[in-house]
Amino acid sequence: MSVNKKMRGQLSIEFIIFISFAMIMMVSFLVIIYEREQNLRAARQIQELREIALRVQSEIDTASVVEDGYLRRFTLPDNIYGLDYQIFIVDNYVLATSEKYSELLSIIPCKGEVTKGVNTIRKENGTICLNSECP
Repeated sequence: MSVNKKMRGQLSIEFIIFISFAMIMMVSFLVIIYEREQNLRAARQIQELREIALRVQSEIDTASVVEDGYLRRFTLPDNIYGLDYQIFIVDNYVLATSEKYSELLSIIPCKGEVTKGVNTIRKENGTICLNSECP
C-alpha cells in the first residue's frame, strides 16, 4: 500500500508540474500576442495620422491650382482608432498630432483653420481659405 501511495503522490506532483508549465506557456504566448497587437495598433495610428495630414495637404494643393470660385467640403475623422488627435495649420505647415505621434507637412499658404469633422475650402481672389470667408 505504501508503494501505491508513493505512485499516486508522484503522479500528482507530475500533474501539477505539467499544468504549471502549460500555464506559463499560455501566459507567455498571450503576452507575445498582446505586444504584437500593440505594435500593429501603433503603426495603424501613425499611418492614419499621416493620411489625415496628407488629405489636408492635398486639398490645399488642389485649391491652389484651380480657378477662383473653387469650393469643396471634406471631412476629417473625430479620432484615429480610438486615439484623440489635433490638427493645426502653423505658418506654412499642417500639423497633425496625438498624444504619442505627430506628422508635419509643408503646405501652400492659406487662411483659416482646419478642424475635425466637416471642413470647407475655397479659393477667392487667388487666396485659399479654410473654414473662413476669403477677403
